[in-house]
Amino acid sequence: MSKEKTYNPPSWVGPGKIRWVWGLWEPMIFYRRLGHQSGTVEGGTHWAEDWYERMHSEETVQWLADLGVNCLTTHYYKGFGLKGEAHEMERTKEFTELCHKHGIRVFAYHQLGTLIYETLLDEVPNARDWRQVDHDGRTKLYGKTVYWRWTGCQQNPEYWAYVKKVIRQAIEVAKVDGIQYDGFSYECHCKICQQKFREFLKEKYPTPEASLARFGLRTLDHVRIPPDNIQSKIWDPLVQEVQRFRRQAMADALRELYLFIKELNPEVAVANNEGWPRQKMSNQNQVLNIPLTGKWQDVLVAESSDFPHVSEHEMTTKILYYKIGNALDRTVQPTMWLHKETGGIVAPEKPEQERLAIAEAAAFGGHWAGATWALRPRNKGRNVAVNVTPELEDAVGSYFNFLKDHESLFEGAKPIANVALYFSYESHAFDFRETYPCVMGVKQILIQSQVPFGLVFSDYREQLEDYDIIILANQTCLSDEEARLFIELAEKGKGLLITGQTARHDENLRERGEDLLALTRGMPNVIWVKGAPECIPWEKDSLPQILPTKAAEFEDMLRMLMRAVGCELPVQVNGVTACVGVDVHRLASGALTVHLLNYRNDQPVQNVSLLLSSRFAQCTKAVCYDPDAEGPVELKIVEGEQSRIVDLYSLQTYAVIHFT
Repeated sequence: MSKEKTYNPPSWVGPGKIRWVWGLWEPMIFYRRLGHQSGTVEGGTHWAEDWYERMHSEETVQWLADLGVNCLTTHYYKGFGLKGEAHEMERTKEFTELCHKHGIRVFAYHQLGTLIYETLLDEVPNARDWRQVDHDGRTKLYGKTVYWRWTGCQQNPEYWAYVKKVIRQAIEVAKVDGIQYDGFSYECHCKICQQKFREFLKEKYPTPEASLARFGLRTLDHVRIPPDNIQSKIWDPLVQEVQRFRRQAMADALRELYLFIKELNPEVAVANNEGWPRQKMSNQNQVLNIPLTGKWQDVLVAESSDFPHVSEHEMTTKILYYKIGNALDRTVQPTMWLHKETGGIVAPEKPEQERLAIAEAAAFGGHWAGATWALRPRNKGRNVAVNVTPELEDAVGSYFNFLKDHESLFEGAKPIANVALYFSYESHAFDFRETYPCVMGVKQILIQSQVPFGLVFSDYREQLEDYDIIILANQTCLSDEEARLFIELAEKGKGLLITGQTARHDENLRERGEDLLALTRGMPNVIWVKGAPECIPWEKDSLPQILPTKAAEFEDMLRMLMRAVGCELPVQVNGVTACVGVDVHRLASGALTVHLLNYRNDQPVQNVSLLLSSRFAQCTKAVCYDPDAEGPVELKIVEGEQSRIVDLYSLQTYAVIHFT
């Protein structure tokens, strides 16, 4: 059998390369059909078409280019059908030509989850067979209530063939640079899916004895996909296997499209809105697709309301998304909104808000500098959100152009960290409410303690060798293989920080009768934490991003463990509060960079200093780049008694220090 050809993401979507805005995700026909607001666009108005026309104009494209934008996502396929959207697709082709003229790359938005039957059936009479259906055979609707938007089944070969026709046209006719999927969800119970699920089970449990041991059933011939029901703890073995089946099915579906696109043109980038992680419980959270699907996309779309900000009791960041991208060696497109206290979403209105959002993406891996909301209409379409005030437009333009002028600060950037946070798939999929708040709590402790860290997914356990300290935050479901691996790592001298009920259950949430990690107890390089002090409490099924109550105690344990293991943080940051984030990268050139971000950027932090680890022993020059400063400033490296020190002038929002 010939080896499958592999592809790397195109270099043009690499770290530090992209400055992006949303550019008309929806065609005008969708706004008209909807009849009201969608994503803060008031589509059901008399003036919407004037705004829509102006957004497609060369004047707008030129203005975006001057702002520093070099990439945008625009409408291509919403589900009306190739025939129903033909005139809008022609508009996208013309718009793409304009964007290319001004140096802006274009992603074609492709709604994978919607069949708008009112026009699609006119073109494809049997599109009714493409629907996802629920356990009782009823059509699954987009958002569960939008009656005219059926959801399409990605396991249906006819539907997937149609999707490929749309993609081919976007690439070969419209000449777009990327395909961006949305609506990628899968909870179907159709005949095709029932049969595939049974085949999945029979391959995994091929004998009556294996089936009996797992399910208490000697035959799987009559098994059906169980009804969908969001649960935080999944005991039912068949529901567990459905989660695994759907996860693999979604990865296989994306793989098929990815290889199809790359065979057409390997320089076309693929992005997908996976819908995870979110702060609220959902099946998307539990399925945890990204580790499997990540290699079948070049860009991870992180859509959420985690707009970075500090409130009275919370410090909200999007760092977890960026760490996920780093773990999978992919850049992240952050699409995000501020939430109004009264409910609903709102575009940022203060310059410091957008400076922080753009800088955060840059600081934690050179991810996409983005302004999701930039072209949303304001003042009845007479202007757009990004130029509501000159100060806001200047904030976006100055940061975009700073990144444009300093792409070399991110060239080939790879994060440096010796602390890793472990993500067990089964713990999250089957024991979500016990596990996820603890992982999120540790994440907050590390961020607010200025500890650079990485993520390791259970699908990529080999990456654990890259770290000195591994944190198992109440990872309740570990397989025997995983448990043996952590024992071996501890015996090699790796540090383990283990909390709560880690490994109490096996990978199928079956409680063990023995402590499988008992051999690690008493080792000087292993710390067991009674209970789960890192746990963040749930509030109305939503998880706030607050600092856990025992954060200082947890941080002390981490520092003690690092001393026992004999490792040091890449840098230590002094003179800052919990609202300053830090990350460290090595560039393709070999240079090191330290990124600092002030989340309370309405006022500067004074007298910041860095204690450099031995990684910086050969560095003799440090230059600080700050988008709010007039130019780069060379900093003095001072030899201290035990370490080398760099003193930084005040930190307003963002600074990157380049060491050579």
